[in-house]
Amino acid sequence: MNVRGNIQSYRCFATRSIYVPKDVSIRKALIIHNDTGHNHPMSTLTKAAFGHKDIYRVCIERKGVLGATVSKIDNAESTIQLLNGKTPGGHAPPLHNTRIKQDILHVEKLKRYPNGLGVDAILPIFETERLTKPLPERYIHSYITTQKGEIIILTFVPYLLKLLDDPGVTLFDGDTTYGGIDGKVNERELTIFAKVVQHAAVIKS
Repeated sequence: MNVRGNIQSYRCFATRSIYVPKDVSIRKALIIHNDTGHNHPMSTLTKAAFGHKDIYRVCIERKGVLGATVSKIDNAESTIQLLNGKTPGGHAPPLHNTRIKQDILHVEKLKRYPNGLGVDAILPIFETERLTKPLPERYIHSYITTQKGEIIILTFVPYLLKLLDDPGVTLFDGDTTYGGIDGKVNERELTIFAKVVQHAAVIKS
């Protein structure tokens, strides 16, 4: 989405003079300001009010918290529709702050999944999805425990999984190296080349 902004010029009468020694070995400078203050507009509000947090909670609710990240919430079609074509930051300046949005998302995830989203908490989530959602809408598709006690969890982003039905998808690339090894989970990825966008897309992780 392209956004065009208008630049407004504010004439400022504040000045300063900088004096430096002729001797270049002296690494000092004298800075003198005049007695006229700056007349620039105030910086935008950066502290999120309750109303800002509430609207972002609605964005999260529309998108869903499972597998959600700040980036996914910000760019979700449901978010753009809710905010009349704007991103959260365009709707309210405090929502440019990723940390604020991460904190809100973290709280919402804890409300929805009080047991967390670690490996131990995945099985109840899988069972709930299996009983309440049709297969194409599930994020977790299988939960397998091997004879060695290892756990294999297969997840797909639902709207990306639909790309498998695209006749232009003729290439699958399974990442046999670990896509992520931070923490207790080793992550592998499945990548396809989506002709419709002429770009690779990770549909499973």
